[in-house]
Amino acid sequence: MSSDERLRLFARGELEGAELEAFEQALDESPTLRRALAELVARPARAPLFEPEATVRAEGLSLRRVLGRGGMATVVLATQHGLEREVAVKMSRRQGDQGARDQLLREARLTGALEHPAIVPVHYLTTSDEGELQVVLKRVEGEPWSTLLGDREAVLRRFGAELLEWNLRVLTTVCGATAFAHERGVLHRDIKPANVMIGRFGEVLLMDWGIGGLLDEDPTGRLPHVVPGDGAGTPAYQAPETLPGARTPLSPRTDVYLLGAVLYELLFGRAPFVGAASRAPDQLPSFEGETESPELVEVARRALSPDPRARHASATEFSRAIEACQRTQHASRLVRRARQLMAHARRQRQGRADTAARTASEATFALSTALEFAAENPAALSVARELTTFQVECALEDGHPAVAAQALDASPLALPDLRALVERASAEQRVLHSYARAHDPSVGRDHRLRLLGSIIVTTLCFYALRFSFPALSSGRWSLTVASLLFLGAMGGLAVAFRAALRTSALSRQMIALVVVISVGQVLIRFAGAWLELPRAQVIVFELPIIAIALATAAVIYHWSMGVAALVLVLGQTLALWRPAWAERSFTGSMVLALTLLVVIWRSGGWRTLTERPST
Repeated sequence: MSSDERLRLFARGELEGAELEAFEQALDESPTLRRALAELVARPARAPLFEPEATVRAEGLSLRRVLGRGGMATVVLATQHGLEREVAVKMSRRQGDQGARDQLLREARLTGALEHPAIVPVHYLTTSDEGELQVVLKRVEGEPWSTLLGDREAVLRRFGAELLEWNLRVLTTVCGATAFAHERGVLHRDIKPANVMIGRFGEVLLMDWGIGGLLDEDPTGRLPHVVPGDGAGTPAYQAPETLPGARTPLSPRTDVYLLGAVLYELLFGRAPFVGAASRAPDQLPSFEGETESPELVEVARRALSPDPRARHASATEFSRAIEACQRTQHASRLVRRARQLMAHARRQRQGRADTAARTASEATFALSTALEFAAENPAALSVARELTTFQVECALEDGHPAVAAQALDASPLALPDLRALVERASAEQRVLHSYARAHDPSVGRDHRLRLLGSIIVTTLCFYALRFSFPALSSGRWSLTVASLLFLGAMGGLAVAFRAALRTSALSRQMIALVVVISVGQVLIRFAGAWLELPRAQVIVFELPIIAIALATAAVIYHWSMGVAALVLVLGQTLALWRPAWAERSFTGSMVLALTLLVVIWRSGGWRTLTERPST
C-alpha cells in the first residue's frame, strides 16, 4: 500500500491496528506529511493521478509477446511504429484497479525522473484501447544478473574477466546508479541481482523501481513516498528498518544495506537470509565459509550492520571501499609476483647468469605498480627493502655504483645505510677513474707527440748552430753552456705544454724524463769541462747515461723507450769505434731515437702502461 493510499484511508478513518499506529508515528516525524494531510482534508476529492488525456494512445504500438511477469505488472515486447524499433511495455496485472494504475504511474514518473546510463529510460506513457495505462520503456536485450552471478565460464567467455572481478564491476555500476538516485532523494529499496539486467554488450541497468520512492513526501502526490516498517522489499535482502513494524527512519543507508547484501552473495554464493521466514531487526547473516577476499567480507559486514549509523554513509563510500579492497588485492598479487621474481634473480645471480639484472628489473616494475595501488602496503615495502638491497649489492659487486644509486633513487624507501655505502663506493670509483685517466696512454697522446716533435726540432736547431758556427762550441765550457741552454729550452716547452701535460701522468713523466736527461747532460759536461776532458770523451760518457735512463723508462713505462735506448747504444758503439765521429754519432742517435718514438706512438704502439712486445 502506497503512502498516498494510507493518507486517504487515514483521512476517511479507515486505517486500523498496526497500520494506523505506524502512520501516526510517521505523521509525528514528517511535517511534509502533516501538510499533505491538511491539504487533503481542506480540499474536495482530488482527481485521479492518471489522466488518459495526458498520455499518447497506443495506436503506434504492436504488442508481440510477454517478456516477463512480476507481482504487480507484466512486461510485453512491442514494436513502436514510425521509428520501427522494439520497446518494452509495462502494464498493470490488475486491470481496472485505480490503485494499481496509480502505483504504476508513480513508478513510471519516478523512473523517468532518473536519467542515468544505468537506469532504464522511460520513453513515454500511453493507453490501451481499454484505457489501461501502458509505460513504454527501452527494450533491454539481456538477462538478469542473477543468472550470471555464479557462472564463471559464461562470464569468462562473454566478458573475458574473472568472475569476482566482473561481479564487482557490475556492483560498482549499480552503486553509481543508486548514488545518483540518492542525490535526488530517491530510494530503491529492492536492490538485488534479479533486479539488475546485463545487456548483450555488458550494459548494466538497475531495474524495478516499483517499491522505490522519495524520502520526503511529494506534496503534489505525483511521486511515491517511502516510510519505515511497511515490509516492502525482498526478505532475503531486506534492510532491518524496512521490516514490518520497524520504526528506524529510512535513509540512503537503507539501500547501502541492500548493496552490502548483494556483495555478501557475490562472496558466499547465497543471499544473506535465505530460508528465513522471519528475522529480528538485529539479526546478522552468517559469515562462515571460504571466500576469495577477506577484505571484501569486512566491507560487507559493515554494510550489513543492523544499526544504519555503523554502515557506510553512502553508496559512493561503499563503492570506494570495494575499490580500495580491489587495489589491495591487485597490490598483493603484484607483491607475490615481485617476490617470486626476486627469488629467481637470486638463483640466477648465484648461477652467474647474465639475466639476473633483467629479472630484478621486472620485479621492480611489478613492485612499483603494486605501490601505485597501495602506497602503504607493508608487504610491498618489505619486498622493496629486500629487492633494493639485492640490486645495490649486485651493482656494487659488479663495480657499478652509478647503477646502485639508480636503484636507490627508484626505491620507495630512504635506506640511509645503503645510501652511505653507495656514496663511499662512488667516491672510491671517482678516485680510481681519475688515476686510470691520468695513466691512460690514450689520454694526451697527441700532445705528447707534439711535445716530442718539438724536442726533435729543438735538438736539430742546436746542432745545426753547432755545425754551422764551429766557433760557438770551441771553448772549454761551450758544451756546458749548450746543455744549459737546451735545458732552458726544455723548460720553455714544459711551460708551453703545461695545460696538456697536466691531463696525463704519462705526459708529466715523459717531460720529467727529458728534464732528468738534460740535467744529467749538464752535470756530465760540467764535469768534463772542469776536468778538461776532450769533447769526444765527454760525449762517450753522455750516451750510456741517457741510454740507461731510457732503458729504465722502458721497464717502468713502455717498451718503445727500450728501442730508443738501443739506438743510443749503437751511437755509443760508433763513437767508441770512431772517436772523430762522436759528436755526430750523438746527434744522429738522439734524433733517430726520438723520431722512432714518434713513429711508434703515432702507429698506436703506446697502448697500456705495462705493454711489452710479444715473445
